[in-house]
This record gives sequence, structure tokens and C-alpha cells, in this order.
Amino acid sequence: MKTDLVILGLIENNVQSGYDIMKQLKKLTVKNANIKFGSIYHALKKSTDNGWIKKTGSTRDGGNPEKHIYKITPEGKKYLKKASKKYFSDKDVFFDADLTLMVLDELDAESIEERIQIVKDKLAMIKGTDTLYLSYIEHHLKAELAWLKAI
Repeated sequence: MKTDLVILGLIENNVQSGYDIMKQLKKLTVKNANIKFGSIYHALKKSTDNGWIKKTGSTRDGGNPEKHIYKITPEGKKYLKKASKKYFSDKDVFFDADLTLMVLDELDAESIEERIQIVKDKLAMIKGTDTLYLSYIEHHLKAELAWLKAI
């Protein structure tokens, strides 16, 4: 996942702090994205250093840590548009398991059954949600499930 692109997109859509980004990611992905807080803050620093976002202030709720508020810059909007377009025009399509499958001659039945259950659980978790991202994930998971059942 291109964490910097996700963060720029969320900031462009008015999600303003690292903490808010994490909450929004969990909501939008139904906790399906594997992004750690550290990755978000690293991407925020990288995006700030590159001039794609800028700090516009900070807030503090009670005894909680200070939250820095970010806004996307015109350069960030240009980068987001260019990088998103490049991603969708890339001729290579790989999913996480692809490289692992290149070095396996076969999968044992237990591993297949475990993965089938994981995929079924994820499908149940996102059932009834209505976002472009989750629609993509649902189609991908259904294809993976059909493939697993066919091996």
C-alpha cells in the first residue's frame, strides 16, 4: 500500500491529524488495512519534508497528546494526482501472496483450509459496506476464495 498516497488523499478530504487518519483508515477499511501508527507518522514527516502537506496548527483534548493538524499543499495535490494516475496505469499487478507463490510448488491442505477461513471471515466483516475500496477488496477476496477452492 502506498501509505503516502492514502494519507494525502485523506488530508485532501479534510482528515487533519495522524490520529484522525488512523481512525478514518480503520473505519474506511473496516480494520482491513495493515498500517501501523509509526508508518502514518513517517509518511506525514516525508510528506511535510517534500512540501506535499504543511502543519497548520495543533489541538489538545484534555490530557491527550497534542495533535498536529495538516493541510495538503498545491504541490501535494499535484503529486497525489500524478502518483494515483501512475499507479492505475502500471502494467504490473501484484498482490501480497504473488511472490510467495512463485517459490512454492504446492500448498498443504491445512494451509489452504486456514486461508479459506481467513478469507471467509474478512468477507463477512466487510459485507454490506459501500466504499470503492471495500468493493475492490471484496472482489479480490471472492476471486482468491474461488482459486483456493479450486486447488
